[in-house]
Amino acid sequence: MSKIILCNNEEIFNKLCDQYCFMSFSQNGLRSDELIHAATFSKLNISTENFCEIGDDFVACSGTIAYRNQVGKKALKTLYENFDIKNINGIRKNTVGSYAVIIKKGNQASLFIDEAGTYGLYYYNKNGLFLTTNTFTHIQCAVKTELCTLALQERLIEYCNLDNATIFQEIYRLLGTEAIVFDYTSRSIETVRIDCNHYSFKINDEKEVVEKLIELLEKYSRSYALFSSKKVLFTTGGVDSRAILAIYNHMGVKPDIANWGGCPIEMNTKSQDQEIARRLAERSGLLFKVFNVSHDFKADYGVIPEKIRKYGELGLLYCGNTKWFEIFEGTPFESFDFGYFGETIKAWEPLDVSYHVGFTIDDYVDLFFNRQRYLKGNTDSLKEYVRKKIYNIAKEYNIELQNLSKEDCMVLYYVYRVHADTACTNFANMFGFSANIFAEKELADYINQIPYVLKENDHLNLMLTEKLDSKLLNIPYFTHCKYRVFNKEKKCLEEPKRIKKDTLTIWLKRQPFWPILKFLRNVFSVEREKRYKVVCELTAGTSFSKKADLIVSRTSFTDDSILFELPGWAQLIHFSNSYEHT
Repeated sequence: MSKIILCNNEEIFNKLCDQYCFMSFSQNGLRSDELIHAATFSKLNISTENFCEIGDDFVACSGTIAYRNQVGKKALKTLYENFDIKNINGIRKNTVGSYAVIIKKGNQASLFIDEAGTYGLYYYNKNGLFLTTNTFTHIQCAVKTELCTLALQERLIEYCNLDNATIFQEIYRLLGTEAIVFDYTSRSIETVRIDCNHYSFKINDEKEVVEKLIELLEKYSRSYALFSSKKVLFTTGGVDSRAILAIYNHMGVKPDIANWGGCPIEMNTKSQDQEIARRLAERSGLLFKVFNVSHDFKADYGVIPEKIRKYGELGLLYCGNTKWFEIFEGTPFESFDFGYFGETIKAWEPLDVSYHVGFTIDDYVDLFFNRQRYLKGNTDSLKEYVRKKIYNIAKEYNIELQNLSKEDCMVLYYVYRVHADTACTNFANMFGFSANIFAEKELADYINQIPYVLKENDHLNLMLTEKLDSKLLNIPYFTHCKYRVFNKEKKCLEEPKRIKKDTLTIWLKRQPFWPILKFLRNVFSVEREKRYKVVCELTAGTSFSKKADLIVSRTSFTDDSILFELPGWAQLIHFSNSYEHT
């Protein structure tokens, strides 16, 4: 269930299969007929069943999937038996996880993903060639389309593209509202729109909201428990991963707790996160693991082509940090949880700052785009590119362009998170099972209907955690680089009366000139200066320097993490445009 390939060109299909096998992916399903060639590959850390032939028909899947509380080949057979191409949303209503499924039944086959759209699956369908797989990089290696610079800029600043676009023209991401239909009678392959299930709820008060959330979390947790018992939850000191831990404790699930540290710039980790994660593990009676992800940025850049060859664009996660990749490549874990989508059950601070009466879709675009403080110079074309996408999302969700509520804005923000917060999950799916419980469609629809006021000041998150496992609230939080403790009476987080920190640091942070000192610290940081020189060295004088220069000149990035990702993306562009399957 790590990878899937569908292609109508036998030569391209065989070459891509050979490449995956060469990179240690084990093929566990193969099917060829007059219209399509299909192959599936097992996960790297666990043997999986994700292909089943039934007479002249077949069903295959990729990712993490349970259907009617069944997994593996049994789930696939039941999927096939119940499948009706006219009622895909009926199938998906009883399916959980982050997945792609293709079912051939009779003279038609349908390919679709989870209706939340969390699973990454990409396709090219032009001039008689159809190819789909899990990474757009591997498709580009075969089809060699043009680079879309605006899409690349969007990807760099937002860590995603907001719609079905990729950085390469005519290679698209399959959305949760789409299916690819293979018609064996007309021998056609086309992308069609399909319905999603829409869940409406009546919400009365806070108590009811918490109880309903727990009811839904229990429902989906029971299905998630089917995937594997060898679980790991990556935990920080913040509110999001703690809520996920509270769910596990409530359901009696025993994951290992892990935290990565070493504090390279792109990892955004703090020693305080590690200490709090350790205390959470001790309080929960769980094993605690620390992974040191300190690495040599320049040395890792030298092996990026191999990461791209194996993992596609996912090989650029955290700037291709080899130590981070080793967490997955060298562990016994079979199920990975990152605590994503917890942002959807709390307020969005930039929205609170910017919101006003009469808030319009253009106000939202300004908020969404301008929150990226590392943009400068003329970004009009990029902003207009993003604006059109947000307009289309608003139309899709029937959001009026005038007088947006905060709830409307959170729906738009949720769509962003679907695209931005699924990269690690899709990467982990190559090794084991990984899905985001708060992104399950029914849960997501409920969360998006909860009044925004209940999410303010982390209130809903804290109430949920208190109800699920109140003892976790006795441990301080470390959120947005600040310690916070839970106030039982006010049901909120507040600054602790005593913080065990260096007295001078506390005093400095209270001074009006602290922002200036912080700025100068970043400017003159030895590691940042070293990284910057490496970036300049790696992007200058290469065959793709013009592409990198174009990116920087069109949009000037000043944020470290964006700047340090540039060499990797330039490598990917060069690799995919020059690579020839052998």
